[in-house]
Amino acid sequence: MGRGSDRRLWRRPVLLAVLGVAFLGLLGAGWFAYDAASRARDIRSEVFAAKAELDSAQSIVQALASLDAGQIPSEEEIESALLQVRAAKAHLLRADARLGYLPAVLPVADLLPPADGASEVPSLLDVGLAVTDSADRLLTAVLPLLQDSAPGDERSLAERVRAVFVQDGDALDAAFAQLEATRPEVERLNERSWGEWLDAAPAALDLLARSLSEVPRAQEAFGAIRTGLDPLFGFDRPKTYLVAGLNESELRPTGGFMGTVGIVTVDRGHITTSEFERVYAFERELEEYPAPPEDLARFMGAGYFQLRDANWWPDFPTSAEATLDLFEANQGVRPDGVIAINTLLTGRLVEVFAPLDLPEYDETLTAANWRGVMENTLLEGREEFGQVPVEVGAGPEGVAAEISAEGSYLHPLMEELIARSQSASADQLPLLLAALSEGSSARDIQAYSTDATAQAMLDQFGVSGRLEGLDDDERAAGVQQIAVVDSNVSWSKVGPGIHRDTTVLFGEDGYVDVLVRWDNRADLLDPAVYPRANALGAIFDRTRLTSERIDGVYGNYVRVYLPPGVTDLRIEGVSGLPRVLPGEDFMVAGGLMVIPPGMSGLLTVSFRLPEVPRAVEVWKQGGQEHDTLRVLRNAEGRQHVLWEGAFTGDVTVATEVLDATVTSEREPAAQSVGSTAQPQIP
Repeated sequence: MGRGSDRRLWRRPVLLAVLGVAFLGLLGAGWFAYDAASRARDIRSEVFAAKAELDSAQSIVQALASLDAGQIPSEEEIESALLQVRAAKAHLLRADARLGYLPAVLPVADLLPPADGASEVPSLLDVGLAVTDSADRLLTAVLPLLQDSAPGDERSLAERVRAVFVQDGDALDAAFAQLEATRPEVERLNERSWGEWLDAAPAALDLLARSLSEVPRAQEAFGAIRTGLDPLFGFDRPKTYLVAGLNESELRPTGGFMGTVGIVTVDRGHITTSEFERVYAFERELEEYPAPPEDLARFMGAGYFQLRDANWWPDFPTSAEATLDLFEANQGVRPDGVIAINTLLTGRLVEVFAPLDLPEYDETLTAANWRGVMENTLLEGREEFGQVPVEVGAGPEGVAAEISAEGSYLHPLMEELIARSQSASADQLPLLLAALSEGSSARDIQAYSTDATAQAMLDQFGVSGRLEGLDDDERAAGVQQIAVVDSNVSWSKVGPGIHRDTTVLFGEDGYVDVLVRWDNRADLLDPAVYPRANALGAIFDRTRLTSERIDGVYGNYVRVYLPPGVTDLRIEGVSGLPRVLPGEDFMVAGGLMVIPPGMSGLLTVSFRLPEVPRAVEVWKQGGQEHDTLRVLRNAEGRQHVLWEGAFTGDVTVATEVLDATVTSEREPAAQSVGSTAQPQIP
């Protein structure tokens, strides 16, 4: 055989070998492609299953993470969310286990536009696992608070809260810390582009980023609880609080007339002693009485300052300090703080715990009848009054006799509600916390502590009722603050019949109008429920030193708190000359509005600001049951509604009109004011 035959003999096995290797390579590549595709499908399936579970649990987890008392879920909701979070975590763990070798090859997939972002899949899984782990810890830590106490467990609500947030607070601390540590990675992922194969990532990351942006605030609130709860509820030493029962039927700056006063001692979360009486029982005859605030003397004829009128300032810490000063002057002791609860908050609590059987009332209290029962109980021992002469600044003697029984009805109910709140069941707790949250937003409950850490906790949760002006950062950001504060100085009990509507209008001409309208509908109230609404009322005449009786009248000393440094101030609608009080944090303008039943009153305060603020914060006074608010801006010849609705809490509104609703054209703001009056500068 020749050389050609030899070549053919050795070429054949080499060719077969090459073909065999190529075939095996194709088989290997096919297997690799199949395996990678299979892993990708499994991961996608697990991730979508996890997302479905988390979507169902998201609202519950976010409510807890926000530490918002008004959004506390029920035990059943938390247990269900916990199962869903753990199921999501299991799906993500299975997806993570299926990654295998994929992280090494996924960057190649990024080169394909539909798969852009594929290299981030491991990071997405890490973020998902961190979030589900944190949510698991959060739900597990809070769940005992919502569960019914075991037989023999007599812990108060404060003790149960302390067990979760203080004693076992490390678990919550770890959950919040893990969420905060995850935030930078989420923000990074949220900034990059994603291909169509990962088109679900942007929306999920955007939602997660917005939720995680609230974590620092939640951490701050959690820290305030851990440090402030013990001194607030007497876990360091017994604390004594003055509890003021406010009646918004006779409205005062912090939410109502202080008709009932209670002295309550709290020791390690339990109320150990309590004494509630009408306010007059705590007032003694003093050798020297403090001088009353000038406006109280001017519009109500007060010749001295007593405990009943201590809440004359809308800033609750200021009124609370005055209350403590006057209580100490009368009783020789100074409590550790003040808690104010008005009748509107009382009604919310009755709805939580009704029906209530109390021997002091002749029938069972329910959400439907409690107001009428108490209003009618108040009539016992009443005396009439008329137009009487008075000493200079002393106040009408007949009125003093008439209100001497004020508050005699409220303390049995307050004591019962406090006791019920201490032992609230798992079913009642979310309702109780929601009622307290709504009440604190509306300033129908306010609290002040002389302990700095306890006060920081109250400030953190918006219960302190502050009106102290904006800080430097808020002013630098272009925010301005406005507040309208009513004070009933006519001794009338017309609050439930007063409807107030406030409009803040930013005009094109640089003016800002604050227009406030009051409708006195006391004559339309059911006399069986509100028997006093049209039976009382007097306006003090400081020139004749007498009090003129006008049944059902609303004598309202109104103060409008404006940004400092406003110019071209104009006021219309008050009786007599307006009053203007310059100050560092506010310029205060207002005067007396006298509104008989069936009538309306309109106050217009118009002024200029150096420039239109970027946002305006409208402060909410407590005790306003029928209160609405509008914030408008005129721009390019049209009027835009920036905000409109029931005024149930502070409202902050951006003044830009890009997304506002156009309602109608309107004349420039200054023309809506009418004639001007020269203010009186005290």
